[in-house]
Amino acid sequence: MPANRSVPSRRPRTGPVRALAVAVAALLAGGGPAAAAGGASADAATGTAAAGTVSFSDDFQRTNGPVGNGWVAPRGTWSIAAGAAQATGPAERVLVRDSLFLGPSYDIATSLVLPAPAGSTRLWAGIAFQVIDHADGTQTFYTLRAGQSQADGARARWQLVRIDHSAGATDTDLLGEGDLAAAPGSALGLRVTATADGRGAAVRITTGAAEADRTVPLRLADRLSGGNVGLYSQAGTVGLRDFTVTATTSPGYRSFHDGFDRADGAVGNGWRVARGTWRLAGGAAVPSGTADRLMYPSGLTLGATFLLKTSLTLPKPALTYRPWTGVAFNIVDHGDGTQTYYVLRIGQSQADGGQAQWQLVRMTRSSAGASDALLAGGGVAAPPGTTLSVSVDAKNRGTGVHIAIDGAGVPAGQAVDRYVGLRWRDLLTGGGTGVYSQGGSVSLPFFAAQTSNEPAVVPAEPGPLDCSPRAPADYPLPGASRTVSQVIDVGTTWAGHPVDQAVLTTDTDQYLAYYDAERRMTVAKRSLDSTTWTRRTLDSTLGWDSHNGITMALDSTGNLHVAGNMHAVPLVYFRTSVPGDVSTLTRIPTMVDSSVEGSVTYPRFLRHTNGDLLFSYRNGVSGDGANYYNRYDPVSRTWSSLLGRPLVDGAGRNGYPEGPLRGPDGYWHLALVWRDTPDAGSSSMPSYARSRDLVSWEDSAGRPLALPLTYLRSEVIDPVPTYGGVVNGNVRLGFDAADRVVVTYTKYDADLGNQLYAAQPDGAGGWRITRLTSWTGRWEILGSGTLAFPVSLQSAASGLPDGRLRVPYTCRGVKRSLIVDPSSMSVVADVPDPVLPSEITQVRSTFPGIGVRTATSVAGDRTYVLRWESMPSNQDQPRPADQTPPAQPLQLYVLTTP
Repeated sequence: MPANRSVPSRRPRTGPVRALAVAVAALLAGGGPAAAAGGASADAATGTAAAGTVSFSDDFQRTNGPVGNGWVAPRGTWSIAAGAAQATGPAERVLVRDSLFLGPSYDIATSLVLPAPAGSTRLWAGIAFQVIDHADGTQTFYTLRAGQSQADGARARWQLVRIDHSAGATDTDLLGEGDLAAAPGSALGLRVTATADGRGAAVRITTGAAEADRTVPLRLADRLSGGNVGLYSQAGTVGLRDFTVTATTSPGYRSFHDGFDRADGAVGNGWRVARGTWRLAGGAAVPSGTADRLMYPSGLTLGATFLLKTSLTLPKPALTYRPWTGVAFNIVDHGDGTQTYYVLRIGQSQADGGQAQWQLVRMTRSSAGASDALLAGGGVAAPPGTTLSVSVDAKNRGTGVHIAIDGAGVPAGQAVDRYVGLRWRDLLTGGGTGVYSQGGSVSLPFFAAQTSNEPAVVPAEPGPLDCSPRAPADYPLPGASRTVSQVIDVGTTWAGHPVDQAVLTTDTDQYLAYYDAERRMTVAKRSLDSTTWTRRTLDSTLGWDSHNGITMALDSTGNLHVAGNMHAVPLVYFRTSVPGDVSTLTRIPTMVDSSVEGSVTYPRFLRHTNGDLLFSYRNGVSGDGANYYNRYDPVSRTWSSLLGRPLVDGAGRNGYPEGPLRGPDGYWHLALVWRDTPDAGSSSMPSYARSRDLVSWEDSAGRPLALPLTYLRSEVIDPVPTYGGVVNGNVRLGFDAADRVVVTYTKYDADLGNQLYAAQPDGAGGWRITRLTSWTGRWEILGSGTLAFPVSLQSAASGLPDGRLRVPYTCRGVKRSLIVDPSSMSVVADVPDPVLPSEITQVRSTFPGIGVRTATSVAGDRTYVLRWESMPSNQDQPRPADQTPPAQPLQLYVLTTP
């Protein structure tokens, strides 16, 4: 294998999965490494390749014996037997085509015949791609593989996995999987294609009439690019046939990697030592000398996008001094012995205990002394001796960076996974990149970079978001005006922050659920022909969290169910024992299983197709949660799990569902957005699934989806990356006038501004995506807790009587609707929504900053609006007493059509 390398992770543990994929850097096809000092071979590659297409095919129809024909076997023994390539030897065998390197676009295919399975062992074979040879007998690569065991019966299993240093696959290496009908002896066709957007791999496995066809996102934190391509076998002697590959090289990217595994002494290999002294020792770069040591590869200039990686092992810490080591980027050398740059650095002192500290710092002329030099920082649970991997990924045209710090000694869920926006006023772009140290002699075993050739240019600062209308406002929305026919006083309610309160109306009665002046959860009931309320105060008191709304429903016997005041806390649920009598509301501590009811958020009651009462909720926290569904039996007065497992499992992140919503086509439809951490900006990848019965799920083309739905097991609508402008709470699922699904959401456009998009399934497993707005400016989506949205989607798209599509949105508190021609998806009007009567919308309190809140219930020809006033969200944090208004009136308005 040649020494050309992509970016191997060298990570002790697989990091989080991301929805950004393959295709950022192409290695120089056939190019060798740069010469190292002393004539040693360097583990490094840098350069660009001319654009073009490379194709290769081999049907293996030749004499039994060595494979030949330019194939190289870096692992295992491969030979031709009966017109197929097959392997023996150690596990994770790899055969690659020499001097054929993958660019950002590729299409690879092969075929195999399933052998008679050997007991419980599943024999895997398939395609290996983006193969990086570490020159130590191991390789890192992706493989699309298929296999079968006796337990599989007449079904074959397929997987897309990442193999690290030929160490086999673990659950965290699994990127996608599935099965299809295929008895032993069946011929399988395997194909993997880079997606056009470069964020995933489309895999297809076929046999006879059966096929599996999926798009799988690939990893960001340890993604592979470039590398070789060929065949894979894990065990047995499965023969692989008819290999073909078409790959493009690209002039758009460069890669650099140096493993420092050459003779001790000078670093060489094109590195420029800018400050301090750097040398090679024991296969690593080791610094010494002045306080801020810095070196970087000559001739490597960062483009508009880049990914940087290294690793370090925390030494025994000094008593009080914290030595820093890390990655420097956007380096500007002033030619006077000083440099200006950003550095992500890690250090530890004895005072830190088992915590290492990290900082993102802007160094100005080799000094961190400026008062605003520290851009971000924190701790990571990592005792001395822990090996940490460090990654920096440029986002949003260099205006921010996504940083990841992880290691085998870091407890699960405590790795650093953070986006940091960089200041526009002194933004650095372009420049060099390299390694940094400030004291001590922490060694760095490798440094890797991949960057676009697109020049780094400081983008124009977008300014504040302007979502004002751009289209005519001359479309008359249907619907008659409504007037207030009655106002019923309820009492007073807490006003320190917004939180959802509820109104439920039947043919004869009405129920309210709200927080009283002392923040106690309260349920009130009246007969519709009366203005007198019967109240029950419940033993649950609100804090400052705007997530803690209340929801309620009636079962088929007339008993009331109430749940609320929950954000990652144990279940808070009450039920009446006598229908219609709120005084009998009693807390039920466990609904089904207390082990998955200890960290509850987003309670919701809904009706199944047959009328059964269902309850859904998330158990877990933002960035790591699962969604469960329970079914109520009114006869036994007990709940049971609908699925016996979660419907949606974040598996290290959180899936925020919109729905399930029963559509006019009889399906239950579900849209999802995924969130990696408590930071709302880490939301990504709007996804979709549908079901006839809420039990068996499929994608928009009718292909089955296994449960639980995960980041890897749901249909991707739009592969928006983390910090790409999509956010949970701003994804809505609706239907057009022809009863077709329409998913609306916001994300950043190419100019980093927020825009509103609509997506519709094309019937073949793809989605048609249309940008609907031409807003200017930017609302940067960052932060945790309840955020204030300058632009929000509070309602779903819907069809209008004339066949047009209505897409509601709210711009800085003003509710409007886009009117869209469904054939062209062009916006024909942007109109204000009908407003409630001024008696409801006008603010009455004189307390600064307070606003009107409402909850609505429709019964027959009447609309009931529960009205109160409260302060806006404070990101779930307490307000000082002098900024907290007194309790405000709670009133119920009855609206009728004249």
